Amino acid sequence: MLIIGLIPATAFAVEIPATGTPSDTDKPSGDQTGDTTSPETGDDSNISLWIALMLAACTALTGTVIYNNGKKKYSR
Repeated sequence: MLIIGLIPATAFAVEIPATGTPSDTDKPSGDQTGDTTSPETGDDSNISLWIALMLAACTALTGTVIYNNGKKKYSR
């Protein structure tokens, strides 16, 4: 008989040593000037279209749930 789950989770623990110090990430290194502009991703889809589609789907789902609950409640 094979019994799974008797091996403690600590038997597989692996310690990963930390590299560097926290102060390394505080300041930009080299010639970085702190440019905060976002990179161009090439995504030119219209976000308002997707939000409208999500709201329409949520409205349809809510209407379906309400309709089915009322149908079950008043049918015999």
